Amino acid sequence: MPNPPVNLRPRSLTVTDIEKLVRSPYELYAKYVLRLLPIDALGADADLSERGTLIHKVMANWAESGSDPAAPDALETFLTIADGVFIRLETLPARRAVWRHRLAVQGENFLAFEAGRAARLAWRKPEIDGSWSFPVEDAHFTLRGRADRIDRMKDGSYEILDFKTGSVPTPAEMKQLLAPQLLAEAKLVAEGGFAPDLPAGPVSALTYLRLPADPMGFEQKPFTVEKGASIEETVEALFARLQRSLATYMLRETPLAPDILPKKKPHLCRRLRSFVAPGGMGGRGRGGGRAMSERPVAPTPEITRRQTDAADPENTVWVSANAGSGKTHVLTQRVLRLLLTGVSPAEILCLTYTKAAAAEMRARVTSRLGAWAVSAEDALSQELQKLTGLRPDAATHHRARTLFAHALDTPGGLKINTIHAFCESVLHRFPLEAGVPFGFTVIEDAERERLIRLAREKVLASGLGGKRSGG
Repeated sequence: MPNPPVNLRPRSLTVTDIEKLVRSPYELYAKYVLRLLPIDALGADADLSERGTLIHKVMANWAESGSDPAAPDALETFLTIADGVFIRLETLPARRAVWRHRLAVQGENFLAFEAGRAARLAWRKPEIDGSWSFPVEDAHFTLRGRADRIDRMKDGSYEILDFKTGSVPTPAEMKQLLAPQLLAEAKLVAEGGFAPDLPAGPVSALTYLRLPADPMGFEQKPFTVEKGASIEETVEALFARLQRSLATYMLRETPLAPDILPKKKPHLCRRLRSFVAPGGMGGRGRGGGRAMSERPVAPTPEITRRQTDAADPENTVWVSANAGSGKTHVLTQRVLRLLLTGVSPAEILCLTYTKAAAAEMRARVTSRLGAWAVSAEDALSQELQKLTGLRPDAATHHRARTLFAHALDTPGGLKINTIHAFCESVLHRFPLEAGVPFGFTVIEDAERERLIRLAREKVLASGLGGKRSGG
């Protein structure tokens, strides 16, 4: 558990960092102490991220234009602004057409929302940066951030808008102060953190405006506070919690733990692993205990006998057992015994379902073969006798020591692959018979999804243009 010195912990946080401080302080350790930058998750949809960036830019440009949302040509003006932003998609005309059409539908709802509040509005400020310093015990911290939009109302108060193209925090998260960004921005407004552009003043409303990929999904969602509480009281409650959290995690050598309040419930296996072995799989926990998979459990004599029988190359067997019960161990033993009996590595084919299982089995076999090549005579004899149940002779000793070299010299190495990889290799060897292109490659899941999305957008764009899609 990371526990860096207090002087290395940050004294300046963004409004989005507050949620990390509450939910997972480890993320602040990675960001500010290790200075690591987050990367997209494997398989993450980059197109959705790009759409979010463009939608935010459209909304900012529209606010800066000072357009009247109730004007007869309001939607046309809005879409002209969108076209200026969507020019970035000129190499993807189908996507631009589809996204523009969706935004046109949502734009009508957005302009209706704006027209309904226009009589109360004085002016709009999009994408404005702010910061404010405050004391915590004997230290000073700075809170900084960028608000999507802050509107000055004619009564002198402010309304803060946050545009979302993804999900919006739940009412429960808002009430529990687990969605603190808008509240933190309200604190900056109240303390003059956006001055001189925005004088200090009270905040009368916090609103999420959601524009998802679904064109009919426009949603206006006010920030939910506890019954009977005002926005100002909720903002102060958040600030009090922020001060306590900063004192605990930034001014004291408190371990910066991950996932204290995760947004998603962890998988059952992760929960069990964390409970039984705080150190996680493959290492010792804080209390020095072993991880679950490392717990030494001696198999019963009956289990050992059955595993030995299943590993005997003379037997044809079907092994059915639960995960973690030793199937990979049995398969590894069987491959080793086949090699000891004189079977060439090129004549053995092992198929598994996942790449991880294939890699693990390949590593186990090569590790054992490498150990045999350098083991002392007595140790090798014991190992071979334990594997086969027979006392090894000189020829078996010699073969065991040379198997690692034989495996390395085998073209392509040991054939331990997934079923999918094996089938692909067969198709590569017989492309004419299989009716597939010579030298084809199999696309990854992410690329497949990208191609499907492009094809879908092309069809939709053709429909928007009144054309029939080609076959």
